[in-house]
Amino acid sequence: NNEQQERIENAFEEATGRLPSRQETQDLTEFLSTQADSYGVESDDPKVWKDLCHVLFNLKEFIYIQ
Repeated sequence: NNEQQERIENAFEEATGRLPSRQETQDLTEFLSTQADSYGVESDDPKVWKDLCHVLFNLKEFIYIQ
């Protein structure tokens, strides 16, 4: 959905200083869905987004952002 995609793009841009590629957005959308399924919750649940943020914090681009 558009709201989820916008949230992903905003979080990614905050973490890396650039917008995600289509493939990165798709990968992160799939990650949210997989995490939501594993927790048995919807993809807008805060713990699912917390996991996504942890992923973004561990990107090499985040670590070396100027």
